[in-house]
Amino acid sequence: MNPFKPTTKIQLPTLLVCLLSSTLTGAAEKRVIGWIEPITIESKTFSLSAKIDTGADSSSIYGHNIHITQQDGQPWVSFTIVDESGHPHHFEKPLAKQTKVKRIGSQSQQRPVIHLGFCLANHYKEAMVNITDRQGYKHPVLVGRNFLRGVFTVDPELQNTTTPRCGQ
Repeated sequence: MNPFKPTTKIQLPTLLVCLLSSTLTGAAEKRVIGWIEPITIESKTFSLSAKIDTGADSSSIYGHNIHITQQDGQPWVSFTIVDESGHPHHFEKPLAKQTKVKRIGSQSQQRPVIHLGFCLANHYKEAMVNITDRQGYKHPVLVGRNFLRGVFTVDPELQNTTTPRCGQ
């Protein structure tokens, strides 16, 4: 008897149905979103345009006046986010770590990383977010896989399919 030869034969149509149904079941549990979606940050009422990037491990946000300070002997990061109406919003968060981010065509960059909560559609989650100058980009927030994993599927043909509604 050959140990590598299956003892039972599975018909090809049966196998395909099993594979397709398990794939569709997993996809049905996830919310389909577009590659650009509005988000809110923590309990703030303003929204920001976010690029949904499945190629990025972590999320990133555009901050102005980024300063690392000390509070009770611990490092904190203070920064300002400007909303789409031009209004500044000041944040102060404990520094979780510093990370080195590789950039295509440029030198690596050290960035502060904090825990920050995002609301996308009706899903709220805190994720590790690096703060950087995203001035050359159209969207002030990049949402990476650390936020999307297990909850969302991205359809690159879609944009602005959701409205942030966490805790409302």
